[in-house]
Amino acid sequence: MKKMIAICFCSISFAMEHYESCEIEVAARSGARRSTCWCDLNKKAAERIRSEAERGIASAQTLLGIYYEEGKGVRRDLKEAVKWFQSGASQGDAWGQIKLGISYYLGEGTEINFREAIKWFQRAAEQGDDPLAQYYLGVCYYEGKGVESDYFEAVNRFQQAAERGCSAAQYFLGFCYYEGNGVEQNFSRAVEWFDKAAMEGSVQARYMLGFCYAYGKGCQQDFFLAKRWLGLAAAKGSFAAQRTLATLQRDKQRFKCPCFPCSII
Repeated sequence: MKKMIAICFCSISFAMEHYESCEIEVAARSGARRSTCWCDLNKKAAERIRSEAERGIASAQTLLGIYYEEGKGVRRDLKEAVKWFQSGASQGDAWGQIKLGISYYLGEGTEINFREAIKWFQRAAEQGDDPLAQYYLGVCYYEGKGVESDYFEAVNRFQQAAERGCSAAQYFLGFCYYEGNGVEQNFSRAVEWFDKAAMEGSVQARYMLGFCYAYGKGCQQDFFLAKRWLGLAAAKGSFAAQRTLATLQRDKQRFKCPCFPCSII
């Protein structure tokens, strides 16, 4: 049975680097001290970014959209964010294209339009600068949003993004190997990708990795590692990890393993 994938966000340094560089530059130009309110710095950064955006600089247009999306230095306004994402995307800014695609996919600041979403993800992917574009295309192909469902193409996109370090793509590639969707089912390969994503902080991957260790799926059964990864996922609010920990604790007697801890939780 097909399992739906909820669109997931990777932590991207791109936007944060722009945030920080703008704020640092504004602070330096204004002679701000460390005690200066960051709200004031955000407003000054937003004003400078707006000036550049209005002059037609694509990256500034995208960044201004992010400021409106986050309510950073301006009143939060998703429709205004989409307007600036559109401006940056139309000029070929890859991050603007991705942000515009996400807006259409989620219906934030605009109506849901999967065809428009995949169009902008595709344009960003063609530039080859950001693995997130490939990841989001993979999600669209997997779920059949804006395009006919195609597990094989989804795996292709996830693979490209995963190899470039996108933890969300690494998790979903592992999930495809685990389920046998678009690839031959291979628990060992699934564990490999879950491990990569888990090391990057993916909560879903930590849960699945812990589950695999608990039940010996694609790896040697190891309850200590199961406890470690499930615990990390549970601490981040994963109800699935919390339930699995409780199940292991309740059913520990049926596991034939002398090293099974007397208290898994």
